[in-house]
Amino acid sequence: MALPDNLKAVYTQCLTEREEREASRYSRPLVRLWDAQWILAGTVKDYLALSCTLKINDIGTASLSLRPDDHLAQWIMDTVDGDTGRSVFLTVDKNGIRWSGRLDTYTIDSEKSVFTAMFNDDMEQLKYVSIWPNPFLPATVQAPKYWTLFAPIDWAIPLTFFCQFLRLSGNLWNIPDDPLDPTTWVEGITPWEWPNVCMPKPLLTSGGPWVVISSRFDTLFDLLELASEHGYKVSYRRWLKGDPMPYPGCVKARNGQCFWDIEDVSTALGETVLGGNLLTGLVRTVQTYTENAIDSVIGTVANPVNPPEYSRKGTFLFTHKKAPYVIYRHKYGLKKTTYTRQTAGAIQMVTGGHSAPGVNELIGLPIKFVGNVLGAIVPGLDTLGDIADSLLKDIYSDVFLAFATIKSPTRARQAGWNPREEEFLPAPGKSYTLSMGLALARGFYQSRDRDAVEIDIGDGAPYVVGDRGQGHFALGSRIGAEVPYRGGKVVVHQVQSLTFQHEPYKPPVWIPTLGDPTVNEMPLDRLFRDTGKLYKAARNLGVV
Repeated sequence: MALPDNLKAVYTQCLTEREEREASRYSRPLVRLWDAQWILAGTVKDYLALSCTLKINDIGTASLSLRPDDHLAQWIMDTVDGDTGRSVFLTVDKNGIRWSGRLDTYTIDSEKSVFTAMFNDDMEQLKYVSIWPNPFLPATVQAPKYWTLFAPIDWAIPLTFFCQFLRLSGNLWNIPDDPLDPTTWVEGITPWEWPNVCMPKPLLTSGGPWVVISSRFDTLFDLLELASEHGYKVSYRRWLKGDPMPYPGCVKARNGQCFWDIEDVSTALGETVLGGNLLTGLVRTVQTYTENAIDSVIGTVANPVNPPEYSRKGTFLFTHKKAPYVIYRHKYGLKKTTYTRQTAGAIQMVTGGHSAPGVNELIGLPIKFVGNVLGAIVPGLDTLGDIADSLLKDIYSDVFLAFATIKSPTRARQAGWNPREEEFLPAPGKSYTLSMGLALARGFYQSRDRDAVEIDIGDGAPYVVGDRGQGHFALGSRIGAEVPYRGGKVVVHQVQSLTFQHEPYKPPVWIPTLGDPTVNEMPLDRLFRDTGKLYKAARNLGVV
């Protein structure tokens, strides 16, 4: 039966798109080497092996193997041994993802005749930029003592980056590296000449959680931990000639300029998908915490609205964090799946060992008082109370209000008639203090039931790894995996790292690693840490 003309056109278009994706998946990456001024040294085609890894909010690495007599291997060695401009940079472009970084080390294996260059990606730059308390003043005058910001995270971190980049590239209070070059005299007002630039982030359109940044000569790299705590990803991308401008309104950029951005890639405590079933579909949920701040309740979102991006026409590939549709099936697209389910621990937590503040002192006070009063009657026994207290202290100390227990009604109800009864936690300090309460809550959180999944996928089976519309998912994306032999159960996790590997005469492959970045961190930890940062910032400024 012949297809109507309109269906034939759709069918032909689908086949064309499929062939293009297949060709893109098996195409070789674009590998280029650049000198210290980001002038192209050459395109690497005859490499023996290539591997590069991107990590979320961490430093990735790359390995490039060449023949020692290869002209680019010789160029790398000559450049590193040169008088000036010893930096060597590598870029790898594949499926819309660009890895870029600086040469760290190289080795020569004479037995195997292999030259191997190791690179660290551009995240490493953040380790070499300090957060000055006042980037607008010289080092000899740093007032106030701390760089302090209280603002939305997706505005506070970029602003911190920008001010430190301005200090370094704007030559504030510093003589330019080349004073005789007139172009360096105005670098402070020519950001298109800076090596590092932040993507613009208007404060009024920011919707991120408010955070406290209080730093005194920490590094920008230290802020990546803050981003991870709140489910944000700090990303970079080198702009190269031929690329579209990095953001709307940008009219000028320098080749090799590194643009920094921050984005929300996880919404685990908002509306998102944590799991589901292949037959009934993924379930849109919102996770909240009960009044005891220990037990969590996952509620289903009634009548969830699909992201409007899914309804747009075109071949732009992506997956949405609220409603991820990338699901790898058992025995179809998954080479190997290892699923681990950990059951919940005890229903009751016990901790302590030291009496609450003031208890031991309160007991010792009447002993000293009565003893000293009686000792005053007898000459030479004025310190009778202190002696008695010394003898009795080992008996009464840490006896009263020294231990505490707390029980989880939700976990007890879930465990049934014969649960794991209780667990003793190491004493955090004195009992009935904030630290004890936090330790008890942390004990419940770390012993909760949870799952973990490790998968080994083949790129393009059936999804393509890529970014900027050239792949279904990339670093930081939330994707699902079917649990084997569980009736189609699906769990959703975040892509924590991406590794690209390619050798001649073998198909290029992306290897993702899935996981939960906050699996061992409870919300109360984050709350008290943020509160502590706010108090520390106020104390640093001399307010409290």
